[in-house]
Amino acid sequence: MIYRTAEQIQYFLEQLNKSDNEVENQFITSVSENAGIITVSRAQPTFNNIKGTASVEKGGTGLSFVEPNSVLVGNGTNNLTTIPIADTVDNNNYLVPNRVIKNYVDNAVSGLSGAMHFIGEATVAITGAVDPQIGGYVFANA
Repeated sequence: MIYRTAEQIQYFLEQLNKSDNEVENQFITSVSENAGIITVSRAQPTFNNIKGTASVEKGGTGLSFVEPNSVLVGNGTNNLTTIPIADTVDNNNYLVPNRVIKNYVDNAVSGLSGAMHFIGEATVAITGAVDPQIGGYVFANA
């Protein structure tokens, strides 16, 4: 049996007394013990530490699932919403990309032929002659 003096016991107790101060914006990653001495490790959180859904105010989307082929839309304070990307211009409440609009217009005008007609008031003098085949003016080069 080992006997210790009061001073030795006090010394060993003081060795166990470790101060630990919290660190703002960090969390405890591990706690270890060695010979009765507790050690705490901390780290700055990363997105890998987030489990579940991150709120908008914390830099997340507020969504647990994002629909594929969609665009995220939000106002910066509430949960984001998704808007599907359309394949045609006939889809209501869909985001229609330029390529779809271009294809739609190209297909709509591809079968047109003949003259284009202006309805309204001319701001310049019209020169040319009426072409009876198309029922409108053929403009002369100015």
